[in-house]
Parts: sequence; C-alpha cells; structure tokens
Amino acid sequence: MPETKDTPPDYSKTPIDQLWADWKAEHSKTYETKEEEERRLGIFKKTLEVIANANARYVSGESTYYCGLNQFADLVRKGIPRGVLRWRSIA
Repeated sequence: MPETKDTPPDYSKTPIDQLWADWKAEHSKTYETKEEEERRLGIFKKTLEVIANANARYVSGESTYYCGLNQFADLVRKGIPRGVLRWRSIA
C-alpha cells in the first residue's frame, strides 16, 4: 500500500541498523560512549515495536491515530521534556 497522509509508516521493510543510522543522522544524535549508544538503540527498538503495534491498530480500524519516529525515539517517557507530548489531530 503506498503511503499517503492516512497511511502509517512501515518501518519493517528497512533493516534496523539502517533505520538507526538514518534516524541518528536526521536528528544529529551522537552518544559519548558505546554503552550509551547500545542502551539508546535498545530503547529505539522498543519504540519501533510500540509504533508497529499502534499502527496495526490504526490499520485495523481499532484506533483513530497512527505513530511515527520523531526526535524522542531514543528516550524513555521520563526523559522527554515536559510539555512536548501533546495529541495532534491528523484530520
């Protein structure tokens, strides 16, 4: 299915290593140690799972929204600055 405004992104067709590298470049992400980068990659992978599950619910009609990667994909919820998590309508 081609992506349109109402089609959620499908990250499953791209290897994780490529998604990670592209995402880091797009958001100018760097990490001070290899251990920190590995920890953030783990969070990124979990974020992709959450996105895939949310988007499956959207496609099946169980949900009215879909998700995608953003600059916070390597953070756990408590690491996201206060006030930036807001609902936005796609309609």
